[in-house]
This record gives sequence, structure tokens and C-alpha cells, in this order.
Amino acid sequence: MNLRKAICAWVVVLVGLAGGRVEASPHPWVDDPEMFLNNAGARRWVIGRSTAVCLTEIEAIDSACRDAAVQMAATAGALAGSTLFTELRRGRFVTDRSLIRVRKPYADIWTGAVLVDASPANMRAIATEHAEARRYQQRVLKGRALSILGVCAMILLVYAGANAMTKGYFRGPLRAVAVMALMVVGCVAFRILWTSGG
Repeated sequence: MNLRKAICAWVVVLVGLAGGRVEASPHPWVDDPEMFLNNAGARRWVIGRSTAVCLTEIEAIDSACRDAAVQMAATAGALAGSTLFTELRRGRFVTDRSLIRVRKPYADIWTGAVLVDASPANMRAIATEHAEARRYQQRVLKGRALSILGVCAMILLVYAGANAMTKGYFRGPLRAVAVMALMVVGCVAFRILWTSGG
């Protein structure tokens, strides 16, 4: 981690020496992250940095949030990095941001960093909300599955009733219609469940 941060810092310096003009907003946690973290006491901070070449401020902050989410996911148990990234991108628990712009003749290159309050209380809050959202999604999927099964049962009952009323004379056409209806319901069900699961 320290090696990667050092490399990022040297890249910015080298780019500036190569002819770019650097504009930066000084932040203690950016200038000396090790000292900042050592003086944080019991409070847990996570510093995310952009890890790609970014041409806009938004790209730089998004990349920094993604890096912070990866670090948090390593100790967040069941929480996925994508969930944490979404929360950080919305600004949740992000207490400070830093942007560095390197002006080049062809484009401005941006480097971003975010300071995230990853205290146990905040992590528990995200985990609780995530678990509740998952339970709600499972209840919705279960309800939709039961509705689909009910429609299929209704189709079979209609087929059985129509076949009994016609005394089996139209069994073939009725069966074909029932199969087609079940296939349509199956396609619709697959689309609904696939969309919900995504």
C-alpha cells in the first residue's frame, strides 16, 4: 500500500517536471497520510486514491472512491465492494476530498483522493442496511415466484376444465394452447426474475 502511494506521488511530481503545471489543495491526510493515520487514535480512516489516468474531476473522485471501497471490503465481511463504492460515490462517510490537476498542452490530468470515516459504527450501519435490503429483495422475489406459479396452475386448471367439457375431442389443440401459454409465462417470469436479481 505504501509503495503504491509513493509511486502515485512520484508520478504526479514527474509529470509536473515534464512540463505540466500542478494545482493542488493541500490536505494533511494527503501530504502525510502515515502521520495522519498514526495520530487518528481509535478512529479508523481509509484513504482512497485514484489509480487510473483521469481526464475529469468526476473520474478522479470515482476512481478514488473505488479504491477506498476495495480497501473497506477487505475487512467488511459480507459487504461487496460494489455496494461500498455506491455508498461512497453518493458521498456517504466521505469527510474530505482532494483533487490535483496537472495541466498539459493536450489535456488536464486529474488525480483524486478521498478520506473515508470507516469507523465500526459506520460499517455496521451499512451492513445492517445491506442485509435489510437483501431480505426485502428476497421477499419480493418469493412473492413474484408464487404469483407465477399461481398463473401456471390457473392455465393447467383451465386446460383440464376445457378438456373435460369437450370430452377430449380437442385435446391436441387445447394442449398446444396450454403449452404456448406456459412458455409465454415462463419467458416473462425469467425476464422478471433476471431483472430483479440484477
